[in-house]
Amino acid sequence: MYFDTPEFASASHTLTFLVDRELDQYSQRGAASFFGNPNQDQSETTIGYAIEYRLGLWDRVFLSGAVRWDDNDKFDNSTTGRGTAAYDFPQHGTRLRASYGTGVKNPTFTERFGFFPDTFAGNPGLSPERSESWDVGIEQRLFDDRLFAGVTYFSEDLEDEINGFVFDPAIPPFGGFTAANVDGTSERDGVEFILEARPLPALTLTGSYTYLDATEPDLSGSQAREIRRPKNTASLVANLGFLDNRANVNFSLDYTGEFKDNNFAMFPATVETMDSFVIINVATSYRINNFISIFGRVENLADENYQEVFGFETPGIAAFAGIRLTPDFGTP
Repeated sequence: MYFDTPEFASASHTLTFLVDRELDQYSQRGAASFFGNPNQDQSETTIGYAIEYRLGLWDRVFLSGAVRWDDNDKFDNSTTGRGTAAYDFPQHGTRLRASYGTGVKNPTFTERFGFFPDTFAGNPGLSPERSESWDVGIEQRLFDDRLFAGVTYFSEDLEDEINGFVFDPAIPPFGGFTAANVDGTSERDGVEFILEARPLPALTLTGSYTYLDATEPDLSGSQAREIRRPKNTASLVANLGFLDNRANVNFSLDYTGEFKDNNFAMFPATVETMDSFVIINVATSYRINNFISIFGRVENLADENYQEVFGFETPGIAAFAGIRLTPDFGTP
């Protein structure tokens, strides 16, 4: 729904309503043992109601607010929201922006009811995770939009975070692993930089860097570095179109700094430092006509040997090629 306010010709309003229904079902079959009986059927239904209002003033002030209410048949009903604000300085190519929001994530069926004999038993008493986040940023455009730069500071607090690998001695016969809510608050703060340049009409260069300080409560209640959350990540992307944009070549370089992960091969598990790595990908495509295109890509061009999860290797260099068809069914 969109409408203009007559007394404020420069004001615009957008009002959106939403209703959705989601049904999730879970079924597991297996042989029963002293460890337990895996045979079960579970379901969960959520009906969501949401409303969003967007307001634009004088082509430079942009505000929005949204509220969502979820009616869940297995958990307490939840209300979440989000608000954003932006202010443009058109004569300078500058934009200031900020946002604030809350969120709720219900436990998965595996976390609640998953069953892997002699290894894992779900915890049906889990509570949903709850988050609160905000960010502020500034964007700048220069040289007739041929150069764009932006920086954003962000912060997020997460409560009742679910740890999916907690040892429970009460699980028969000799204890086992389960999922549990973590006491305390996980904190994530960081800053993100982005720079985009178009030195030529057909060439776009994009670079980004993110610094993340992510911590979570340890067994003593103190904040410890969160696993699988690298402090430093960066990327560089170059995209070139030619032959009247019928052909395209894309080059990307992604850097992931060192991070921590758990080594479950040891008991109790130890924390290991994972090495940083760089992944290079190259892709190209050519549009023969409006219906047929050919494409190819090479992933992990340098054949980097790396791990994103301790003990699990990742694919080496790989090449793909194909034909893409875009049928034209005409205008109805």
